Order: sequence, then C-alpha cells, then structure tokens
Amino acid sequence: MSSFLTLALTQYIIAIVFAAVTLPHLILIYSSKVYKKYCKEPSPMGVLFIAVAGIAASCTLLSTTWIAFSLKFIPNVPEKLPIFFFIGVFHISMHIFFITANLALYVLRIYILLFPLRPMRRANKLVACVEVAFALTAVSIAVGPSLMQGPSRTTPIQEDCFAMNCAGMFNRRQYVSSVIFTLSVGILLLGAAFLVSYFKYTKSINIGKTETLRMTKFVRYSLYFRIILETGPYMADLIAHEVGFKIGTYLGAYGLVGCSMDFCASTLLFYYMIAKKR
Repeated sequence: MSSFLTLALTQYIIAIVFAAVTLPHLILIYSSKVYKKYCKEPSPMGVLFIAVAGIAASCTLLSTTWIAFSLKFIPNVPEKLPIFFFIGVFHISMHIFFITANLALYVLRIYILLFPLRPMRRANKLVACVEVAFALTAVSIAVGPSLMQGPSRTTPIQEDCFAMNCAGMFNRRQYVSSVIFTLSVGILLLGAAFLVSYFKYTKSINIGKTETLRMTKFVRYSLYFRIILETGPYMADLIAHEVGFKIGTYLGAYGLVGCSMDFCASTLLFYYMIAKKR
C-alpha cells in the first residue's frame, strides 16, 4: 500500500468519524427548545444547522466513495466517473451553503451588537432570506458551468490519485475556485468586523439576555475554529500554489478533514454552550 493511499484512507476515515460525532448532537440540537425557538420563523441559526446536516452527509458520501475507489471496490473505468463528478458537485454545493450560513451569522451578530434594542424578528427573516438567495446564486455560479458540460474526464483516473482535486473532473474548475475564494475573503472581512464590534460594544452595552450573550460567544468561538481549520489553510494553499508548492501533493485531502472538523466543532459548541444549558 503506497503512502499516498494510506494518507488518503486515514483522512477519509477521520472525516467520517467527525461526521458520525456530529450526527447525534445534531439530533439533540433539533429536539432542543432553543433550536425550536429559533426555527419558528426563518433565521440564520436555523439555516446553519440544516447546512451542517447537508455538509456532514456530503463529507460522508464523498469519503465513502473514495475509500471504495481506493480499495478497488469501484473500478477505475470511464463509466464510473460520473459518480465522482455528481458527488463532488453535491459536496461543493453543501460546502458553499455552510460557508454562507456562517457569513449570515456574522452579519446578524454585528446587527445585534450595533443595535441591541431593535427587534430581531425582521432582521432574522431578512438575513435568512438574503442568505439562501446568495447561497443559491453562489452554487449556480460555482457548479453550473461544469454541470452543463458534465465530467471532463473520459479516461481512467491516474494512479496515486485518491481525491477530487487531482481527478480533473470539472471543466470549469476556475468558477468553483473563484466562488470559494470570494467566500473565504468574506469570512475574513465579516469575521474581523464582527470581532471589532464584539470587543468594542459587548462590555459597554447591554446586549440582552444571557442566552443572547452565549449565542454571540458561540459565533465568536466558531469563527476562530473556522479560520484555524478551513480559511487559514485554504489561504495558505493559495499562496503556496502561487510559488509553485502544492500542499495537497503532500497533505492529501486536508481540506475535507478541516471541513469535517469545522462543522463538528460548530455543532459541539452550540450544543454544549447553548442547547444543553437551556
């Protein structure tokens, strides 16, 4: 067994484990009073954990498929390539929804910190609706061109390739890269704006109930996890790629592992900080 195969199998198993840890906590969150309270009407928090369920499912499906391929359970023939293509499209779509849901959380928390006495109902609905519309638009831009043309490969996947990045499935991969890059920059900018608002206004104003304060802290901690586990490594990969060093060549599907750790951390944070204390 080659070192690349061993690394890939290890990373896919890790991603599945994090998804498996996330699932029971998601069920507990869905049944909690605080989640039902936020889901009585459209809200970014409600959309977030729908997106978490989607990204957990896509990570599990993607990992399971590539494990089966790596172990030769799925033959390396052109007829099987659409399986990887459509699963890749599903995963990219869910990933975009998950990132957008986090962006919406930062926007709403900034609003609450700046205008603590204003009612949240209208802001919740507006941010949630804009979030869903924005996510659908981003998904259409990212995967629409590739969907219209279908898988770009008509030959078997090369040896020592055990991940989507090196499989060359997408004709218009630049659209995916552009959308993810734009969203990552948005995470950094809105995240920075949220942190400035948090440290400037939290101690000087009364932001309401203890639950609201815990929710704001949850968003802050989840932002830290997102930057450390996903956005930071992604930006480092972009910079390294510009100087001719491909991190993925040595670290394999590290992005999938970071993504699974990110949504798992967000789920556990919400459950133990908010839902369980309700």
